[in-house]
Amino acid sequence: MLELEILLKSKVGNVNLNNDSVYVYSNDNAGVIRNSTNITSIGTSGNNYGIYALLVLLKNSGNIDFNSGIGNVGVYTVNGGNAKNSGVISVGASDPANQVYSVGMAAGYIGDSKIAASTGTIENNGQINVNGKYSIGMYGVRNGTTVTNNNNIVLMLTIQLVFM
Repeated sequence: MLELEILLKSKVGNVNLNNDSVYVYSNDNAGVIRNSTNITSIGTSGNNYGIYALLVLLKNSGNIDFNSGIGNVGVYTVNGGNAKNSGVISVGASDPANQVYSVGMAAGYIGDSKIAASTGTIENNGQINVNGKYSIGMYGVRNGTTVTNNNNIVLMLTIQLVFM
């Protein structure tokens, strides 16, 4: 069987995402995405996706710095996709009151009236830094989804001291 490969090549070492952006999206069911580009969120409202893939093998070795903004997702796969990370993914804050979460890696979709439920597979071999309140390192939903962490998920806790 011939494997189609989508190779992301850029002469730019970094990519900046403002708000409501996606760096790479693929719905190719036979391809491979290999990303080594560093991705950074620079907007204040967020809602960015670094790499969003359906039915594909995704391999990320780039660093994803999504500390700026709310509701950013580093790597997300659905529809049976398989994502592997060996880079450093960092996520900032979430807004649980509005159900907007920052996530390092996510797999699967719970489903709703418009989009069918699906599964995915994620594997972390790099490091995920969870720097924001209420944010998530790795997240999987639905029976059949696989979430594997082989390295570090670092939770950065902020403690506020008040002196009177």
